[in-house]
Amino acid sequence: MTTMRCSLCKKKDATIHYTEVVDNALQKIHLCEACAAEKGINIELPFSFSDIMSALTQGLQALQAGGEQAPATPTLSCPLCGLTLAQLVKQGRLGCQQCYTVFDRALRDIVRSVQKTPQHVGKHPAGTHSGQTAPLRIAELELALAKAVAEERYEDCAPLRDELRRLKSSAEAAP
Repeated sequence: MTTMRCSLCKKKDATIHYTEVVDNALQKIHLCEACAAEKGINIELPFSFSDIMSALTQGLQALQAGGEQAPATPTLSCPLCGLTLAQLVKQGRLGCQQCYTVFDRALRDIVRSVQKTPQHVGKHPAGTHSGQTAPLRIAELELALAKAVAEERYEDCAPLRDELRRLKSSAEAAP
């Protein structure tokens, strides 16, 4: 694997890689930390990367050691690239797109240990309803409505019903 040189100084190895759209054209930019700082690019993460790596390592080691979250077969491997659980623990990287399916349970457990929930609860683009798609939100509202009816909380039913109607009509009107 070859390392890329900084697009600006062309001397140091690039450690920051990002894509920029300029005049409707994608432009890939590779910078060393010094040039990125000089350009005012914030390279600080909003979370502790060491915490994520620590949780990843602990989760993978627990899986390999046969902890309670271990898959049914200790020799679990990807049929496409051949990556084994032991190799995943050692490398900390998946081998191909199929690995996401093969190691799904292990990855979910690790993400849950880092993020506390497997669903996104952070910021969402403006104009979206919590970043959810309409069908997912409709399903949530239907469950909430059924629960409110079962618990005889009728004062909560009307707003849920109204939002359900609004979402269903806008989903039907969408192309």
